Amino acid sequence: MSDWSPAYPVRLTSDLVVDLPLVRDPATGFAFYSFNMMGKAGWCKKTASELLYRLNLRLDKPPEAFVTAEAKAIALTQELARNLRHDRYVVLRKSRKSYMQDPISFRGDSITSGDQEYWVEQTDLDYLHGKRVVLVDDVVSTGGTAKTFLKVIGLVQCRLEAFCCVLTEGTQWTEFEGIPVVSLNHIPLPGITG
Repeated sequence: MSDWSPAYPVRLTSDLVVDLPLVRDPATGFAFYSFNMMGKAGWCKKTASELLYRLNLRLDKPPEAFVTAEAKAIALTQELARNLRHDRYVVLRKSRKSYMQDPISFRGDSITSGDQEYWVEQTDLDYLHGKRVVLVDDVVSTGGTAKTFLKVIGLVQCRLEAFCCVLTEGTQWTEFEGIPVVSLNHIPLPGITG
């Protein structure tokens, strides 16, 4: 990892710059700059406001629903929904919970989680029916989680408006499979390093 700086400064909003530490997966040697919004209420509040501003520039109308996956983007999605006065949003769960009603499972892949099973309730799919939907993640990197989102959206008739993320990583995504990607900034992806 000697070729890469131990920290990468990235501007999230006009008044928020953070240093992302370089980490390496001990099992694979894969290196990346760690962006973790969990527990950072200030980051979520500021980035949600900026993302909504940018979404408004790209979309004809505000989204009617948000979908995210466990767990790092849940607080961000909460802020996005709160700002638009949505009473609800959909979270793809990484395990089946006993309280879930008529859950549906499917497989997905993520740079941080690897091969992963996701669960969604039928009532959540029913909620999305006919709505203008935005998919939310903290980072869009290899596109694994984005493909998982598309599997879910394929189960319901709705209008997918955009992917919304704080950062793109590796590939500077502006669209994914024809769907606009709205982000705040871009970071490099070191990958397998010396």
